[in-house]
Amino acid sequence: MGDDYGMRAKALAFIRIVRPIPAMAAAATVWIGAGLAGRDQGAHKPEVVLLSLMIFLAVAVANAYNDIRDVSADLFNGRPRPIAQGFLSMTQAWVVLAVCLASSLVLAAAVSRRVFVTDLALVAGSLVYSWRAKGTVLIGNALVAGLGSVPLLLGAKAAGTPVDRIIVGQLLIFTYMFGYEVLKSLRDAGGDTAAGYVTVATRWGERTALAIWLLLVISFIVLTIWCGVSLHPGWSYFALMIILVDGLLAFVSMRVLMQRMSVSRAVSFCTVAWLPGLLAIGRIG
Repeated sequence: MGDDYGMRAKALAFIRIVRPIPAMAAAATVWIGAGLAGRDQGAHKPEVVLLSLMIFLAVAVANAYNDIRDVSADLFNGRPRPIAQGFLSMTQAWVVLAVCLASSLVLAAAVSRRVFVTDLALVAGSLVYSWRAKGTVLIGNALVAGLGSVPLLLGAKAAGTPVDRIIVGQLLIFTYMFGYEVLKSLRDAGGDTAAGYVTVATRWGERTALAIWLLLVISFIVLTIWCGVSLHPGWSYFALMIILVDGLLAFVSMRVLMQRMSVSRAVSFCTVAWLPGLLAIGRIG
């Protein structure tokens, strides 16, 4: 009985280290980008399928390396990460990373040389974030936000999406992800301080980090309203983005500002809010 439990726990740890939900969200962003070209255009191309799988694995690489680098911070913060909890060894984590990296690059090469170089740059950027850029003030947050917008660009280019829609979609993703990363730095301030990381929360203080997050939330809401007014995306965009996403962001922001909601819970709410946000971005096509 104990052996069966241990095997299940080990198998679950191999899945958890790649953080499949964020990886699937990034893969879905490729389809969102392709869908911006129009309902009957390139979203069903085999290239889009390969790109989405490639992005899933590239994000899995980033997540595995983040767990490898952040063991001390995860232990301090009590984060339920496989290495920090002792379910995976460092060697096993590196094996997962290597397999995902090789698989992602093979898929990228199957699409084109340009995509292979892009995938390599994406992975390198994500590794640099965990290795060096995370210990910076805002630069690392902006880097993650920029990397998070690339899957939409890849899908959009594969499907022939007009440039203006690509720019709008990437702006929405970048602004939301930038704020989300700043909010996470607030949540992780204690562990980051213990690990010696220099973030916006540890360098400038939690009040300043909170003010920056609120500014980014306001910027995102203004941008979503502008998109709704100028691009005429339809009622579904307003239902998903303006009501669900913006409404939840406004609610969470007020609760955090009034100290009636923890930052950790706010991060969870913002994670959930991004799902209808992605669907809403797909409606601007």
